[in-house]
Amino acid sequence: MDFKIGTPLKLSLDTNEQIGINFQWISKGSFMMGSPIDEPWRDNYSSDLPREVEVKHGFWISTTPVTQEQWTSIAEPQFELEISDREKPIVDIDWYQAISFCDELNQRFSDSLPNKHMFALPTNVQWEYACRSGTQTIFYSGDTQESLDKIAWFSANSNKELKSVGLKEPNTWGLYDMIGNVQEWVSDETHIAVSSNDAHQGFLNNNAIFLRGYHDERIQHTRSGGFAWDIETGAFNCSQYAEADATHKSDDLGFRVCIGYVISE
Repeated sequence: MDFKIGTPLKLSLDTNEQIGINFQWISKGSFMMGSPIDEPWRDNYSSDLPREVEVKHGFWISTTPVTQEQWTSIAEPQFELEISDREKPIVDIDWYQAISFCDELNQRFSDSLPNKHMFALPTNVQWEYACRSGTQTIFYSGDTQESLDKIAWFSANSNKELKSVGLKEPNTWGLYDMIGNVQEWVSDETHIAVSSNDAHQGFLNNNAIFLRGYHDERIQHTRSGGFAWDIETGAFNCSQYAEADATHKSDDLGFRVCIGYVISE
């Protein structure tokens, strides 16, 4: 497996190379994280005011949430997979299970990863940076419900059913479903990400959050909104986040994988 920094890659999960995860390379840069207090549909409790954040290292991020087919190829618990569900996101998993999936990838591909890189959940900063993909609009497609409809599954267009990944338009960096269909686990909490000089630069050893003691109360953040959510919740705004116990499971909660630079203490 050739992990060439700066280029997209496909990670094969089976010997026949039929099942894999596509990753897009996201270059380092800076952006305005958060949203103005008067932004439409904004939830003031679950959004932060704008501030400039520097992303000091590029990273790879999967182009879609992890699918049921990808999950069953390497993770536990196994279950009988319906053909019609193969391309739907894996859901009903908690934060620890998402981390375990990343750990399994690290074990399988440790000899191939670039120096000081690892698989992990994206940080809040990495997630929003990748989601916005250079935009500052409410959604990465624009500021209207019509623009949201182009990129996301939500209550107005999903029939309140989970959909296969990659059916809506991607953002300008080639990422699908960053908004809508499922919520996504991230590795840290937003107030930590912006208060720590290193939280947004990469990952710290195996799980930065555990080693730094950030999760004594086991409260995690998720991003985006699910297929049955209404636009009025504000969950589809790029800046929005939610809090959930790390053991929480839901039929509209999944995750995507990131490959990032490891920060040494």
